[in-house]
Parts: sequence; C-alpha cells; structure tokens
Amino acid sequence: MRNDTRLARMLHVLIHMGRHEERATIGLSTDHPQCLVEQAVNAALTDAFDQAQALLMARLGDVTLAQLADDFDQRYRVAMAP
Repeated sequence: MRNDTRLARMLHVLIHMGRHEERATIGLSTDHPQCLVEQAVNAALTDAFDQAQALLMARLGDVTLAQLADDFDQRYRVAMAP
C-alpha cells in the first residue's frame, strides 16, 4: 500500500499547478453569429473539439492512480539522487 500522505501531497501540487499555470485557451467565436464564415469555422472547431475530447477521455480513462504513483516515485528518486 502506498503512503497516502505522499499521494495527497502530489494531488495538492497538481491542483496548485492547475490554478497558477498560464494556459492558452481556444474556443468558438461568437462576435458575429450571423457571419457565415464564423458559422463554418465554429462548426469545424466543434467537430475537432469533440474528437479531441473523446481521445483525451479515452487516454485518461486508461491511467490509474497506481500508474501515477509509480511515475511519481520514479521521478522523485531521480530528483533526490545525489
């Protein structure tokens, strides 16, 4: 069984990173909803976003807490090595 304190700390770090990390955001434009070009671009983006979300969810669905903990342990050992 893993040390729950280490996992809790790892989760805390991930949450902290998510709050302070600058991210580029992309989304649909709604400045001119009657514009046919904007409608066409938004339709293409919506399809791409839906596909990307499905892929991301499928890949993340395969990741277990045990895998994350093992990865963390390995990185921690390397980081703490003299």
